[in-house]
Amino acid sequence: MAQQYCAEIERYLKALHKMYSDVRTWIECSSIRAKETSLEISEVHRGKYYAPSLQLIDGNGESIVIIKPIGTRILGANGRVDFIGDTGKESVVLLEEKGPSIVTTIGADDNKETQASPLFKGISKAGWYWIEDKIRAEAHLLDKKIFWEVIAQVSDYEYGN
Repeated sequence: MAQQYCAEIERYLKALHKMYSDVRTWIECSSIRAKETSLEISEVHRGKYYAPSLQLIDGNGESIVIIKPIGTRILGANGRVDFIGDTGKESVVLLEEKGPSIVTTIGADDNKETQASPLFKGISKAGWYWIEDKIRAEAHLLDKKIFWEVIAQVSDYEYGN
C-alpha cells in the first residue's frame, strides 16, 4: 500500500475515533450505551484495513443504530460512515474546510477564466457533516443536536433533551 494511501487511512481512522469519542460524550446522560467492534474494509488501491464500528444500544438491550465505517474513497469527501437503524440509513461524510467544489475553466490559451463553486452549503470547518437535503446540498456539522436528529431519522428512538 502506497504511503499516501496509508496517510489517508490514518487520517480517516483518527477522525472516526474523534467522532466516536464525541458520540460517547453525547450519550452520557442517556440510557444508551456504546459497543465498539472492528470491521474489515477493502478499498481499491488501499487494500484491506480495520476500522471501528459503533453500535448504540438502549436501556432494554435493543439496538438503536449502528455507525458503520464505509471508507476513504468517497466522491467529494475524505471518508464516510453510515448511520443504520430500523427505519433508514443516513450517511455522514468527512469534509475539509470549505468542502469540495466544482472547478470550471472557460476560454482558451491565455484568456482563461476559472471559477470554483462549492458542492455543499454550510461547511464552516473541517469535520463530519450530514448532508440533510441532497437537493439543496445543505451540510450540517455533526454536533450533539445534529447527532440526535440523525438518530431520529434512522430509528424510532428520540432523545428528549
